[in-house]
Amino acid sequence: MNVEAVKYIIWAADSERCAKFYVDVLGGEVIRQNPHVTEIKVCGTAIGIHGGGAVSYTHLTLPTKA
Repeated sequence: MNVEAVKYIIWAADSERCAKFYVDVLGGEVIRQNPHVTEIKVCGTAIGIHGGGAVSYTHLTLPTKA
């Protein structure tokens, strides 16, 4: 199994505010955005921000190639 990337997933009660932080403060680049998720690249790592969560939590994914 080869890990091809590291991706962090964040569920946020206010996804727009969260995305603005990663772009404005950390210099991230929006690489995908739709009504459900915003993906931002920071230092070569993707951060997926999902909105609508009652609480904020995170997890890590490791996309692989078989």
